[in-house]
Amino acid sequence: LMAMDPGGADAAMPGIATKEPVFGLPALWINDKQRERAQIAGYTVVDNSTVIATHLSETIRKHAHELLGRQALHGLIDQIEKSNPKVIEELNKNLSLGITLKVCQNLLREQVPIRDLLSVLETLANYAPTHKDPDVLTEYVRIALARTITQRLSTNSEMEVLTMEPGLEDTLQRSYQRAETGPTLQLEPGMYEKLVKGVQAAIEKTVFNSGQPVLLCHPLIRSLLKKQIERYVPNLMVISANEIASFARVRLVGAVTA
Repeated sequence: LMAMDPGGADAAMPGIATKEPVFGLPALWINDKQRERAQIAGYTVVDNSTVIATHLSETIRKHAHELLGRQALHGLIDQIEKSNPKVIEELNKNLSLGITLKVCQNLLREQVPIRDLLSVLETLANYAPTHKDPDVLTEYVRIALARTITQRLSTNSEMEVLTMEPGLEDTLQRSYQRAETGPTLQLEPGMYEKLVKGVQAAIEKTVFNSGQPVLLCHPLIRSLLKKQIERYVPNLMVISANEIASFARVRLVGAVTA
């Protein structure tokens, strides 16, 4: 069995040290005879088959963008076309399947579900006549999926977020530049390292009851900021205010400084 200390366990337990598969939290493998003792002490105890299922689910979720290909997406679009032919007709007229696939992969890479594929395709059909950049289109789709994103990141209708110290966010916005290869953040030497350390420090000293660190930032820099720091803080969700549904209760739990 896997025993995890949620933060209030009364006593230490003997066992084999391990890590919980979703968030990498410290845990222990214990035998069945220790179950009752661990539960009385305040540990969360999970059987091994559930741990394996959770691990597999998390692995699929993390790599879903690699599992979705053109043929699979084409099959999903064909299903939607049966009940919404005009949406697909307009989409195909202005956007290639490759760009639609890239947008869906962008969403899945940041663990935004695409179960509501009709909303994704309708949004793409709306903006495809004037925009062809998949990264720009992804940001429009994320706004359309605000309800999905909010529900995904909320616990008991409350979303816990880190904000950015105003001076830092201003610096990042000023560093935004458009180049031939696309938009980028032109940070001063050393600033990138300070930014990563600032994010890591804020997460380490903040308690997220949902277990999911979320950083709130300006829409202009959201996607670029995520790409800049995901290698060092892979489990951090980066969202903009445009992606928070109106019904959400937002609680600020900390601020990132650099």
